[in-house]
Amino acid sequence: MAATKENFKRIPAWVMAIVFAMYVLDGCALFAPDSTPWHLLGPVGSFIQNFIKNDPERIPRMMFNILGIHILEAVIAFVVTQWKGISGSARQKWILQTFVFGVFSLVPLVMFKPETGKKINTIRYNVISSCTPTWPTLFQFMISNVKSLYRKKPLCATPPPFRRVERNNKRVDRAVNKKGKHLFRAGVNLSKMAVTKENFKRIPVWAMAFVFAFFAVEACAVFAPDSTPWHLLGPVGSFIQNIIRNDPERVQRMPFMILGIHTLESVIAFFVTQSKGISGSARQKWLLQTFVFGVFSLVPLVMFKPATGKKTK
Repeated sequence: MAATKENFKRIPAWVMAIVFAMYVLDGCALFAPDSTPWHLLGPVGSFIQNFIKNDPERIPRMMFNILGIHILEAVIAFVVTQWKGISGSARQKWILQTFVFGVFSLVPLVMFKPETGKKINTIRYNVISSCTPTWPTLFQFMISNVKSLYRKKPLCATPPPFRRVERNNKRVDRAVNKKGKHLFRAGVNLSKMAVTKENFKRIPVWAMAFVFAFFAVEACAVFAPDSTPWHLLGPVGSFIQNIIRNDPERVQRMPFMILGIHTLESVIAFFVTQSKGISGSARQKWLLQTFVFGVFSLVPLVMFKPATGKKTK
């Protein structure tokens, strides 16, 4: 019951407000383009007005395009939930949320780690309390070389010969064998090392590829609008060609607008990391990732729950 409840995560309220505001603007542009006070929206309103004047035929088709994109994202969410083993009401909630809010729900779903009854993320260290070591235990004690750990918390007059680590899968076994013993021998606090590592989460590779592809298309539209084969991109290429023909000045200003938006998102990420208590190299990674990838990094940062020293033992 608890696993089903934890296998779903609702997106933040401010993301819902942004998506619903976009729906309202699209509805106003479609059903009331002349009576809507676009001047109250500033540069966004002027952009919508220019778009309505230059390409009025595309406005009615935009609702169907958004519907098709959200249906495709819901299908992708269906496949992702099946791949992650999420079922029941949690799966239905993920699909419905992705259908309504699109990429703002699909990105957290791809980065979501479901919790099941068989999977245990913590590694438990059971100390053998016997004070009479045998030859096999003495041999394992000499190999493990973890004397410094027993001096901190002695359980009896004679320190126990070794520590036995209970693991539930082979991945944890390899991680402990490769990294755990090295950290123990070097005298490094494993809990602090784990907390610092867990306070940063890299976005998926497909999100990076999508952003870099967007940057490449924007660079082609600015520096080589005539020599770029836009017909290879299908409807996206025809859409970019119409923008270049109808409003070439806006295309030249687009890189500066993107730079300003990403800078603003980095400032928001700075305050979010400060409120969540993330510091050090993890904070710098979040800021750099948000500056480069924008909302694809800011949304996971807002939904991220940092680990503390009390949780990791």
